[in-house]
Amino acid sequence: MIRYFFILILPVFTLGQSNWVIFDSENSPLPYNQINDLHLDLENNLIIGTEYGAAKLNSNLNWEVFFDEGKNTGLGSNIIKYINTDLNNNIWFCSPDGASVLNTDYTYSYINSNNSNLPSNYIKSLFFENSNKTWIGTTSGLVLVENNNWNVFDFIGITNITSNHITKILKHPSNETVFFGTLNGGLVTYNNDFTFYNNDNSQLLDNTIKDLCFDENENLIMTTTFAGLGVWSSTNFWTWLNSQTNPSLPFFINSLDELVIDNENNIWLITMENGVVKYANNNWTFYNSQNTNLPEDEINCIEFDKINNKLWLGTETSGIAYTDLNNINSIENIICQINLKYSFSNSNLTIESSVKTNINILDSAGSIIKSIELQKGLNIVDINNLDSGLYFIYNPEFNNHLYQIIKI
Repeated sequence: MIRYFFILILPVFTLGQSNWVIFDSENSPLPYNQINDLHLDLENNLIIGTEYGAAKLNSNLNWEVFFDEGKNTGLGSNIIKYINTDLNNNIWFCSPDGASVLNTDYTYSYINSNNSNLPSNYIKSLFFENSNKTWIGTTSGLVLVENNNWNVFDFIGITNITSNHITKILKHPSNETVFFGTLNGGLVTYNNDFTFYNNDNSQLLDNTIKDLCFDENENLIMTTTFAGLGVWSSTNFWTWLNSQTNPSLPFFINSLDELVIDNENNIWLITMENGVVKYANNNWTFYNSQNTNLPEDEINCIEFDKINNKLWLGTETSGIAYTDLNNINSIENIICQINLKYSFSNSNLTIESSVKTNINILDSAGSIIKSIELQKGLNIVDINNLDSGLYFIYNPEFNNHLYQIIKI
């Protein structure tokens, strides 16, 4: 009986090659290895929030460390979950117990539900619109502080949604509309009035928005917990990129956290537990602890240094890591020199290669089940012993391209 298989010639995705520089509590003054947030201040210093203390790392690799020193000195809490800087470059260290603001003169001020109208001590996002107007997103509501007047908005009270948990705040780059991501409450916009978008009244597929960002074309890019990467274009067109819209992608691409956009308009995404992904021109590149020297795959936060073209990551247990994107781009410009041909008449792959190289055949779980040395020219590869199913051809030497095989 003739057994058939199909080869999809276009690469499904790419495994990234990069060198990461690691800072942890053993090789640096970093106070703790669980990194909850990263932020670059107005002077391009990296501010680091950990589960026990905070730190500042400048471009000369000089460190400052901050702790709760008790009696209203230092941080109000050592658990730092979110960081931002205001228009005066004062640093807001946010914890479940409120915000500790480190002013530029190194004095501290504190904001919490005891000394303000803050609806929750847990601040998840800040947006400093101008010197007199600040948006504060908490786990229990949204606040607008304007000319020292506090306005608290209860979304549950004005709509039928069930969430006041604000995850992200940003403003449109060319108009006055402010955007808010929520946890299970969809997407909210404000321009004199609030407008609510969810999976019932719009093409938003997931009501939990983890992060929001505008690209250079003013498209709104969003990450979600179940629907993957969403794009709401400047022309009001929605696109979703996940394992359902592109079945060749791994399932974990559906669960995303923070994102950044680099100087070449590439989108960098944190997966929940599977490393970092770059999306550019419909190509996906995956960076993890298996194909790079990243210390682990659970990444909590990401930050992009536009000035030095560096990508910073904060991990769950292994400190912080950065890589130079100039080096990554030079590696990924290598052209893959392997051409694949196929036959429907038997269980052999005919692979034409312009160079002598090696390939691996992986199963759908990513395990190597066959390693093959290819000679220059035509090569016949016996796959008669493979069961029906999904496989990948992996070439580690030329841009780490993966090619999909479906044998039936």
